[in-house]
Amino acid sequence: MIPDEMVASLEDFLRADEDGELAREIIAALERLQLRLDAEGQKMHLRSTFKAIDAARQAVQAGMLAMVLYGVGEQQAAIPKT
Repeated sequence: MIPDEMVASLEDFLRADEDGELAREIIAALERLQLRLDAEGQKMHLRSTFKAIDAARQAVQAGMLAMVLYGVGEQQAAIPKT
């Protein structure tokens, strides 16, 4: 489990990222990790290893979804309220 301080810290860094470079770097790193896990998942592994790879894939997908949701939230916050 990620400590609350680390989550808050990442959120602070993302909010301070005015040009979106940090968010793009995080998404790119998650995409690279997803590709590596997909390639590794294609190999023959013991069942326990395959389960660990599958769990890691799901965690990466959750991270990517969190980044997408964060981006949508930031876009919504930027829309002026009328």
